[in-house]
Amino acid sequence: MSAEDGAHGDEYDLAAARAEEAAYRTEGAAERRRFVRETLTPTPGEAVVSVGAGPGFEPLELAESVGSTGRVVGVDRSRPMTRLARERLSGVSNAAVVAGDATALPLPDGVADAATAVQVLQYLASPRAALAEIRRVLHPSGRAVVFLVDWDTFPVRGTDQSRTERVLTAWRDHCRHPTLGSRLREPASAAGLAVRSVEPYAVAADEPTDGTFAGHLLDFVAEFAADHGTVDAAEATRWREDLAAATDRGEAFVGLTGYCHLLAPASAR
Repeated sequence: MSAEDGAHGDEYDLAAARAEEAAYRTEGAAERRRFVRETLTPTPGEAVVSVGAGPGFEPLELAESVGSTGRVVGVDRSRPMTRLARERLSGVSNAAVVAGDATALPLPDGVADAATAVQVLQYLASPRAALAEIRRVLHPSGRAVVFLVDWDTFPVRGTDQSRTERVLTAWRDHCRHPTLGSRLREPASAAGLAVRSVEPYAVAADEPTDGTFAGHLLDFVAEFAADHGTVDAAEATRWREDLAAATDRGEAFVGLTGYCHLLAPASAR
């Protein structure tokens, strides 16, 4: 999930933002951010843009990487998320978060050495427009990392499979482009960005307990399915309870694969 996540990007309220903030705190989320940073390789003195900065964990960690001579700017359109991010970045002199949309970044041309967009583009009406904005704010020799899950790679085991299929069918509607993670090359190319590399990042959890990244994800799935899908609240609750019981028995499994795309302006390839 990301700061741009939600039912087609609907505005978060503060309670929902804090619920997602708890997922960002998990070790699973921290490991994913480390993977993104290792792909981006930020260095001291660089200027980095975090598109869809969420509650500020990514800008904070990037600020540590670029050091006192570097600068990180996070951009997020959610007011509750920007509030949480500003609280987290209070006292951090080389990082800031501004309100703005991924398809109209409030930044000058060529200002960034690097950029990130983690679980953002698939929630937007026009991923290509956001990619074009990333291209615009990048220096000609810059690079970007775009991380996206392919929601076709989301097995959930441990409970009635027909119920699981109904819940996951509903969940696919939580974003506009659920399989963008495995088909980013065309919109990136159209936006003037070349794909330098694609690395898979897999989550495999056989203990999706409360407080883990997988546990939070299952909570989000159940809540969304009950509110927006083809299952009612009672069935979604039963599904989540059955998975919790299966976890206690050692019979649950959750898998998920995302793809980390390293992009660069096409002329620099």
